[in-house]
Amino acid sequence: MTFDRELFKKTFHSFHEVSPWLFPALAAENFLLAVRPFVVLHFSAAVVDGLYRGEGEARVLLQALWLSCGVLVVEAAGHVLGCYVEKTKQRLLKEQTRKQLEKAVRMDYQLLESGQGQELLANMKRGRFQHGDPFEKLIQHTGDMLSGLFGVAGALVYIGQFAAEKLAAGSGAVGTLLMFGGFLALAAGGVLLTVKNGERHNRKRFARFGKLTAQNRLYGFYRQNVFQNDKYGKEVRIFDERELIEEEFGKIQKDNRDFIKGIGKDEGSFKAANSVVNTFLSGIACLYTGVNAYRELISVGNVVKYSGAVAQFFTGLTRVAAGMADLRGNAPFLRQHYEFLELEEPERGKEELPASDVVEISFEHVYFRYPGTETWTLKDVSFRIAQGDHIAMVGKNGSGKTTCIRLLLRLYRPEKGVIRLNGVDIQAYDIEEYWRLLSVVFQNFKLFSFRLWQNIAGSGAKREEALWKALADMGMEQRVREMYAGTDSCLYREYDEQGILISGGEAQKLAIAKALYKDAPVFIMDEPSAALDPVSEAQLYEKTNTLLGEKTLIFISHRLSSCCFCDRILVFRDGVLLEEGSHEQLLKLGGEYRKLWEAQAGYYQAV
Repeated sequence: MTFDRELFKKTFHSFHEVSPWLFPALAAENFLLAVRPFVVLHFSAAVVDGLYRGEGEARVLLQALWLSCGVLVVEAAGHVLGCYVEKTKQRLLKEQTRKQLEKAVRMDYQLLESGQGQELLANMKRGRFQHGDPFEKLIQHTGDMLSGLFGVAGALVYIGQFAAEKLAAGSGAVGTLLMFGGFLALAAGGVLLTVKNGERHNRKRFARFGKLTAQNRLYGFYRQNVFQNDKYGKEVRIFDERELIEEEFGKIQKDNRDFIKGIGKDEGSFKAANSVVNTFLSGIACLYTGVNAYRELISVGNVVKYSGAVAQFFTGLTRVAAGMADLRGNAPFLRQHYEFLELEEPERGKEELPASDVVEISFEHVYFRYPGTETWTLKDVSFRIAQGDHIAMVGKNGSGKTTCIRLLLRLYRPEKGVIRLNGVDIQAYDIEEYWRLLSVVFQNFKLFSFRLWQNIAGSGAKREEALWKALADMGMEQRVREMYAGTDSCLYREYDEQGILISGGEAQKLAIAKALYKDAPVFIMDEPSAALDPVSEAQLYEKTNTLLGEKTLIFISHRLSSCCFCDRILVFRDGVLLEEGSHEQLLKLGGEYRKLWEAQAGYYQAV
């Protein structure tokens, strides 16, 4: 078995970070757990000997009282230590979970969305679901191994007494040595079998879990989304998809049942093999001590003590071997945890932002393609946006518009070329500060089951006047005032039965209000009117143009009627910036924009 020194250092540091006393307390708890059987054996032997020799009733009762007191003290001390270990273990688990969540929230978005990041997250989720928390398992298996080691040490003390009694009773030294040699040979064979059995079991277990990631994702999708999400419920009912879904989910359930049966079979075989070895060795020990008592080389009471001690020796060895095998089996899950926390991220800039809100953005020969693809999503894209410009990006699906926005937001990094803010590469700025310059309404925006004002203000303090202004600007003031708790009303019903169920259009208005509330110098909207009716759409464009008169506005839209108020329109096709100009200029040019415009105009005229 190879020893992973680095993994040991990391886990020990994690223990010490939570409490420097966690490992000592765990060791002390398992020492007491190992001592308890020997306290019972010692006083039980004294009681049996007293009864066999016909000693007085008072003496036998005194031995029984000592037995009870000894067990009570050991149990009480073990309980106190166990409570401390359990409490500290929960702190350890919470701390490691906090680190994972903080890493996932703060890590570079491109890395989070990458195959490496998503695979690690999926593997950790799978491991926690099927194997359990790796730190909880670490404490459990370490405790098993420590109790086994202490048990072996205690048993060796008693076995040494056994040998001394035999020699004192006249047993030959050579015979005694041969006995102990055979005993050690049996013990070594038992340990070897247990270790090999444990390693084989853990390899099979980890291999089974390794094949389960995709299956778990599907299972979670059906359980959490299809069956419990009202958004799927309408489709399922109207299009009579129940039988299809039940059939597909049934296949997944069958695969899960087969997996659980396989795991159960492996666990049963593993535990049965260990039990057979342990029972066989303990049986030999009992037989041997019984023969020695029959030959009057040891007392009758000591048959109980020494046969029990030998049984504890083999049990301890089994625990040590199984604990070591389990620790090794747990190691890959621990590595995943630390691999995720240590994912190497690109160096983040530290430049200070411009003192004023005047910003100028420039794309200079920018190329980009998504990880794992060969096709360029953006090819040699260059353009400039001055302070206060209102810019529209248009083009067919997949032409590169949203990718431009993602690069500007520093969710991704260009593969070639550079994007500048006031002449400085945007990667050079502190990212948290840089994001404060930008208000964004994503096409697939998210509202949370929080209070309404929290959805708009985020982590910042509630600015009442600015909040109501943003809601009023989006025509949502009256709607919010009618809610059961105004801006303190919860959205949706995950946490509050009174939660407000809002329409798609209302949700989009709140998302835009959120961006207005931030009051950043650059305002970005990716397909902002997708869920709005035509009247609301017209009002949105009119209000946006008025409200953001002095601010820089960049938006993406497939409805070219929204482009008329813009200063410039950027037309993309297949990752290339094909045309640039005002609405009138591009119509006169007679190129891609005019084709798109006439296609949409023809549709509306036909209708």
